[in-house]
Amino acid sequence: MILLVFPCLLVTLLALWWFPSFFWKNDPARRNWFGKFLFWVNGPLYYFLIGPSFFPQPPLQFRFLTWPGYILAIYGLVVTLLTLKPKIKAGGAGYEPTQLITHGIFSHLRHPQLAGAFYISLGFSLSQNALYHLYLSFIYLAIFAIHVWMEEKYLLIPLFGDEYLAYRKKTKAFFFGIL
Repeated sequence: MILLVFPCLLVTLLALWWFPSFFWKNDPARRNWFGKFLFWVNGPLYYFLIGPSFFPQPPLQFRFLTWPGYILAIYGLVVTLLTLKPKIKAGGAGYEPTQLITHGIFSHLRHPQLAGAFYISLGFSLSQNALYHLYLSFIYLAIFAIHVWMEEKYLLIPLFGDEYLAYRKKTKAFFFGIL
């Protein structure tokens, strides 16, 4: 039962992410300050992604997935870390980016930090042989898809317009060549 708390906490955390965008539309200074504060919610975000694996669960009987799971989690961490430098150069963690990032990892994925978070969650669940967490990883993917839709509709398209629409047509959101 406690494991059901994790998706609710993730949704709450992402709702906090949207708070400044909807309530402080006409106050860029406050919106940007709160956006920079929210940069630090990444710690809890990643805990919500791997936390369920720390609770006792009936194991999958697929021990051969342990090492591929670790590799996938490490890959997710690398993808996530590759987003930091370009994001900081483009205006930081706040809500007032100064340019659209289309180079580096962003030339392959529109939302590499969320993709990396999904890979970490999926890889960790495979490495721990946690059946519930495996299901939870795909629930997180659905939550991230809704978050991406909102981010693109309410922040990125209004800010970058046709430039972002062209970028969106040629670049996948989460998976190289798939989604």
